[in-house]
Amino acid sequence: MLEARLLGRFEVRLDGAPIDLASRPAQSLFAYLALNPNVPHRRERLAGTLWPDTSDANARNSLRHALWTLRRALGTNGKYLLADDLTITLNADSDCRFDCALLDQKPSGDWSADDLIGIVSEYGGDLLPGFYDEWVVLERQRLQVVFEHKMKLLLDRLVEARRWEDVLEWGERWIVLGYTPEPAYRALMIAHAGMSDLSKMAATHRRCVDALKNELGVEPSEQTRTTYERLARGEAPPDRIAMPATQPAIAMEDMPPAPGEPPFKGLQYFDEADADLFFGRERLTARLVSRLRESNFLAVVGASGSGKSSMVRAGLLPALQRGELLIDSMSPPEGSARRLYRVITPTSHPLEALAVGLTRDAESVTATAMLMGTQGTQGCSRPHRVEIGSATICCSSSISSRSSSPCAEMKRSVRRSSTTCSPPQFLQFLQFPQFPHLSRLATVRPSSSSPCAPISTRTARSTRHCVTHWRSIRSTSAG
Repeated sequence: MLEARLLGRFEVRLDGAPIDLASRPAQSLFAYLALNPNVPHRRERLAGTLWPDTSDANARNSLRHALWTLRRALGTNGKYLLADDLTITLNADSDCRFDCALLDQKPSGDWSADDLIGIVSEYGGDLLPGFYDEWVVLERQRLQVVFEHKMKLLLDRLVEARRWEDVLEWGERWIVLGYTPEPAYRALMIAHAGMSDLSKMAATHRRCVDALKNELGVEPSEQTRTTYERLARGEAPPDRIAMPATQPAIAMEDMPPAPGEPPFKGLQYFDEADADLFFGRERLTARLVSRLRESNFLAVVGASGSGKSSMVRAGLLPALQRGELLIDSMSPPEGSARRLYRVITPTSHPLEALAVGLTRDAESVTATAMLMGTQGTQGCSRPHRVEIGSATICCSSSISSRSSSPCAEMKRSVRRSSTTCSPPQFLQFLQFPQFPHLSRLATVRPSSSSPCAPISTRTARSTRHCVTHWRSIRSTSAG
C-alpha cells in the first residue's frame, strides 16, 4: 500500500515502511503526480511546470533524474509509477491512500458529523510547507478553501446535533491552524451559550475581536455581531453557525462593481501608493520599525512570493513617513517623517540604479556634471564628478564607438524628448536609459572633505563643449 501525507508535512510510506526521498526535485515530482493522479502528464509540461526558471535542456535533465529517484524508491515493477517516452502517470487505482485526495472529496448530503470528522482529520496543515513554487502556492490556497468549507459544514452538523464538547474541540482546532476563522469563533460562542456559560461566551467574542484586529486589522462581520448580541440577550442557541441576516442578502451577481481600483493586486506587489490597501502586517511593520531604532541597516529575507517587497514598500516606508504611533504603541525613530526615502531596484548595474534614484527629483541636483566627451574608436572611459546636495558622486562613462559624439547623442535625445529643463536638470536627464554610456558609479564621497580627483583640462574643455551644445539646443527648441 502506498501512503502519502502532503498536508502539514511530506511523508511517503510503502507497505508501512517510510520511503526516504531526500531529493527536493523528487519530492516535487511525486507531490505533483499525487495531487493529479491517474492523469498522463506529458514530460515537457512537467519539466516546464516544476522547473520554470531553467532552460528546457536543464529542466528535462532534472525531470529524468527525479524520475529515476522515484523509480528506485517505489520499485521498478510499474505498479504505481507508469512512464513511457512521452508521459508519466501515478496509478492511484492501486492500493493508495493520499491525505489530499481524501480531503478533496466531493461533499455529499448524507455525510454525518462523524464522516466529516474523519475527512477534516486528514488536514494537518498547509500543503507542502517549505515549498514556494507557483503551482504549490496555488494548490495550497485551493486546499485551504476546501478544508475551511468542510470545517464549516462539520461545525454546522455538530451545532445542529447539540454536541457541544465536539464543537469546542473542533472549533479550537480550526483556530490553532492560524487562519483567524470567524465561523469557528461563532461556533464556540454558540457552544458556550448552549452549555449556559455566558461568561465564556463573552470571552470568546472578545478573543474574536482582538484576533481580527491584531492579525487582519478588521472588525467582526455582521453575522458575528448578530450572533453575540442574540446570545447575550439570552436567546436560544441557533441550529447553525451562520445566523440569518437582519436584511435579505443581495446576490453578488446583482451588485454593480464598486468604483475605483480593485484592492487585490494579484501577483504584483503593493507599493507606497497602495499603503491604504495593505492590511494584516501591522505587527510585523512595528517589529521592523523597532529594529531600525537599534540599527541603520535592516535586511528583509524570505522566499520568493512571501511579500517582502510589499512589506517594505507599503508597510515599512509609509509607517516611517507618517511618524505616527504604531500598533505596539511605539513611535518610529525621531525625525523619520522629515527624512527623504528612495526605493531602488539594483538590477544588473546597482550603482547606476542608485544614481538614478538619488537624482530622481530635479530639485535635488545642485550642479551639473563635468563629463568626458572624448570619442575613441573602441570607446573610452574617464572619471566625472556629479554634485548632489552635500555629496559628490564620482562616475565613469563609456562612450560607444557607434555614436558620432556624446554631444550629438545628447542633442538627438534632448530634441526627441522636447525637454526644456534648466542646466541643473540636464544632469538628471543624462541618468535615464537613453544615455547608456553613463554606465556605473565608482564611489560616493562628501564633497566638503573628500573631493574627487582633479579632472584634466581636456575633460573640462570637452565638458564646456557639451554644455554649449545643450544651450544651443535649448535656444533652438525655444525658437
